[in-house]
Amino acid sequence: MYLEWPDISFTTKTLTIHSKPALGFRIKGKEERSMPVPDDLLKRLKKYKRDNPEKSLSLETRRTDPKFICCGC
Repeated sequence: MYLEWPDISFTTKTLTIHSKPALGFRIKGKEERSMPVPDDLLKRLKKYKRDNPEKSLSLETRRTDPKFICCGC
């Protein structure tokens, strides 16, 4: 829900989970971690980012809080 574009590395094909204090999100145990992203998902994310450059969050959310931006998935 709090995944932002800077969290995704298209070069290393990973995403890193970071705390986001401004959004009220803190990692349990304060441990950042990275995980691999499948090539097909990276391809879809690149296209979405290219088609929606104004979006700051890359995942859809059901929250109505204005700081969240739905990707329309």
